[in-house]
Amino acid sequence: MSYPIVAKKPDPLLAEFLDDRLPDLQLSPAELRELDRVGVTLEEALSSLNPDVEGSVPRWFPTRDVAGQRLNESRRARLFHEALEWALGAETLDSWSNLSATERKQSVARSLLLMSIAMATGGIPIPGL
Repeated sequence: MSYPIVAKKPDPLLAEFLDDRLPDLQLSPAELRELDRVGVTLEEALSSLNPDVEGSVPRWFPTRDVAGQRLNESRRARLFHEALEWALGAETLDSWSNLSATERKQSVARSLLLMSIAMATGGIPIPGL
């Protein structure tokens, strides 16, 4: 999968994810069926990073908070980072430096997928939103 050329500084957790030299996330047929069931595509979840905004926040990530207030670019980038950390989980972040670049890319890809599903279904609350 090819990712956009980043115009602004991406979130630091996206470093390996944006590296085309590392293998892309491979999902099982059961996982792909589940995505289809909730109406999310792998392409949509993983290739919608917006290189023109701070943090390369995905286009599907909310632009308003729970009160309906529009999020400025830096607040949205910070909330995205916090949400990505939450989706990655404490165990993953505690061992981040011990993971290979491929493992970090796979972890971020799965977390972006989880967040995209949460946005599409409203099934998982994302902190701060």
